[in-house]
Amino acid sequence: MRCLFLYNPQSGKGTINKYVEFAAAQLKEKFGNVEVACSEGPKDMEKKAKEACGKYDYLVFSGGDGSFNEIINGICGESQRPVLGYIPTGTVNDISRSCGIPRSIKRAIKNVTEGIVKKLDVMSVNGKYFAEYEVSAGAMTSCSYKAPRQEKIALGKFAYALEILRNNMKLVDFPVVVECDGAVYRTNCEFVVFINSSSIASMPVNPKAVLNDGEVELLLIRQVEKPRWYHKFRAFFKILHFFAFGYNNSKNNADFIKLKGSSFLVRTSQDVVWNFDGEEGVKGDVSVNVLKEHIELIVPSRKANKKRFGS
Repeated sequence: MRCLFLYNPQSGKGTINKYVEFAAAQLKEKFGNVEVACSEGPKDMEKKAKEACGKYDYLVFSGGDGSFNEIINGICGESQRPVLGYIPTGTVNDISRSCGIPRSIKRAIKNVTEGIVKKLDVMSVNGKYFAEYEVSAGAMTSCSYKAPRQEKIALGKFAYALEILRNNMKLVDFPVVVECDGAVYRTNCEFVVFINSSSIASMPVNPKAVLNDGEVELLLIRQVEKPRWYHKFRAFFKILHFFAFGYNNSKNNADFIKLKGSSFLVRTSQDVVWNFDGEEGVKGDVSVNVLKEHIELIVPSRKANKKRFGS
């Protein structure tokens, strides 16, 4: 078996740099033929992951949610995709939380060598981009990619909270038209999120999520047209309600629209910026389609039969 070990030396606090030789040795015991590569900058993991398709049986990589996003954007458009092994070293690591992968580097490496392979869904966005666990727009969604790297190193996930306080407190509503299963929903929103995971920003907003059922959850936090300050205040607390109590406790009413499906078209203003797995994405309209069981990931055997994997 051929394995590529690809790591992001900048992820989190750069801790993986101390474990490269250890990881390579453990992987060689498992896979035999192992090559090691280091990400050299933005989008380099995506490039190297794409080149790995058809060449390697396994792609083991280290990084955060942004690195995971680069990996799937590298492999998802290819016909021959390697099995993925993930060593989470980012600031929040929502994907590892959802999949039950340990966030300790040594335990995550052990999972790669002893775990089992499960198939996971992926979201295709506009037929060109891919996201594993969330696609969102609106209030606070830019904090994950605008928070300064040095603050993320020093403060961890609290750097996102600081970025929200600095630059994300002014809520801006935007028009949304959602088409799903022949139905059309029109409203103004402060926040829109597609969820294909159990957590976002380390908070368990969707603990009942199934990662390979071919569907995603969509939540829209509604806003009236021409909102006054008290409407904004109410919407802010509805966003906090979602993060505190989750998707299942946000009931369909004048504040929330909840949908579930495999294909969505969302039309909105061309200045609305979408967040893909914590990374800055496209602006304006998006078409989101679920690619059922499109990638394979090594997960802990004790977690593999949990409901999160449809078992």
